[in-house]
Amino acid sequence: MAVERFSDYLGQRQAKVRLERAVGASRVLSKPLRHMLFYGPPGVGKSLLSEVVAKEMGVPFVKVIAGSLKKLSNFLDLVKQVSADRGIIFIDEIHGLNLNVMEGMYPILQDNEYPDEVFFTNNFFPSQPICDGQLATVIGATTELGSIPRPFRDRFLLIELEIYSDEILSKIIINQAKSRHRVRILPDAALEFVKRSRSIPRIALELVESVFNAGIAVYGKKFKKIDKDFVISIMFDEGIDEIGLRDIDIQYLQHLSDGRSRSISTMKALMGIDNEKTIRDFIESYLVRIGYLSISSRGRRITSDGLEHLH
Repeated sequence: MAVERFSDYLGQRQAKVRLERAVGASRVLSKPLRHMLFYGPPGVGKSLLSEVVAKEMGVPFVKVIAGSLKKLSNFLDLVKQVSADRGIIFIDEIHGLNLNVMEGMYPILQDNEYPDEVFFTNNFFPSQPICDGQLATVIGATTELGSIPRPFRDRFLLIELEIYSDEILSKIIINQAKSRHRVRILPDAALEFVKRSRSIPRIALELVESVFNAGIAVYGKKFKKIDKDFVISIMFDEGIDEIGLRDIDIQYLQHLSDGRSRSISTMKALMGIDNEKTIRDFIESYLVRIGYLSISSRGRRITSDGLEHLH
């Protein structure tokens, strides 16, 4: 989505209010922004919103995945890229930073400034004081706020991003289809996308892309309108039910349909999935949110609503 300003960004009203005030104060005081930490579910726009912040500030923007910052010098390379204009460094999945890099960043993030006494002696910068203030703003994004050590977390302004309302998500879907694909989505068709999106814009737009491609394949370039029946048909073909559950989610619930509790290790074996994080983040989180799964010290257990959905 081409979004240049906060006013163009749909949803996240409370986050936008806080960011607009922070940007406004930064401009008036001629000071760089405070470091920020965006947290919330996957796909709710953390990366896009950080780009909008940079555009509103009129400063350079660089984006990096935390796992690629193996050493502190990797981070300092990014600082050097944006320091002339006090730009923004966006670190996605910031909870994935290794502890040594986090600890090395502490003096840089402390009090929103670099102390006069900071020296970089690793041949990256000359061994001399480099500034009398903040060189860049760090915006981190995470889906796992609790896994970030508190001393590191406390150096950021926390900004929560929430799941989207049906109304806002419908607007995003309709606008994206019009601007990107030049196709019209009827309101009841937009609702079918919303129902299957898990209230996540990224998922909704992936579904739109899938249905658009199917329409082009069937009707060619004359495909200009998406209606409700066509959405339902394509979603059925792709194994996505009316609330966004896929075959893998149904399979997971079926393994619990006898009513017994099972551990995460047992579910990994039953599902044939080696990565525990995959099960937690991409299967269980949504099932818990919609009330189909209960997780306790005794293990995973399907709820009555989950059983009813299977039947």
